[in-house]
Formats: sequence, C-alpha cells, structure tokens
Amino acid sequence: MDSDSSESISVLQLRISLRGVSPPVWRRLLIPEQITIAQLHQVMQLAMGWNDEPLHRFVIRRWRYGEHRDGALQFFDGPDTLSLAAFGLHEHERFCVPLRLHLVVVT
Repeated sequence: MDSDSSESISVLQLRISLRGVSPPVWRRLLIPEQITIAQLHQVMQLAMGWNDEPLHRFVIRRWRYGEHRDGALQFFDGPDTLSLAAFGLHEHERFCVPLRLHLVVVT
C-alpha cells in the first residue's frame, strides 16, 4: 500500500479537564487538526463517557461556537465545516466549554 507523504495529517493533542471536581478528571486526546467543532463535540462526549447530557458551547479566543436552546445543542458559524485548523491553535493555548471543561493544546 503506497502512502503519499504530501497528504500527511496534522494531529493535535488535547488535554480535557473537568472543572471543579476532586480528584481531577481529565482525558488526553489525539485528534486530527481538520476535525470540525461538531465532530469535536461528539468525540468529547465519547471520551468522557457522556450521552450528550452536558451540551457544549465552545469559547475559542472569546468567540462562542454552539448554543444551548430549548434543550438542544445548535451550532452556529458552520460547525460542520469549521475545523480546529481554521483557528491556527498553538501549543499551550487554552479554550473552554463554559462551566464544564478546560481544553489545552498540548502539542
């Protein structure tokens, strides 16, 4: 099987920490940089063992992505097309899910 090195996939390592609990609860995830905000929501649900109970609104560089309305998560700003790569995240950069999670780009 031939692989084309020009199509390499950039991977982000994220550390996801649940706020306000003791002992600390966290996960380290390796995700493709091209993952969309909507896909990241689903990956986080699986990694934390949740069934979509905590509805996610991401805050990245003070901008909100995703909203909780009438018991449903609705994404705005193209969550199915907006990838993490679009933000050009840097090592140690933080973003969050208000009141629930901190996310840190590890590498």
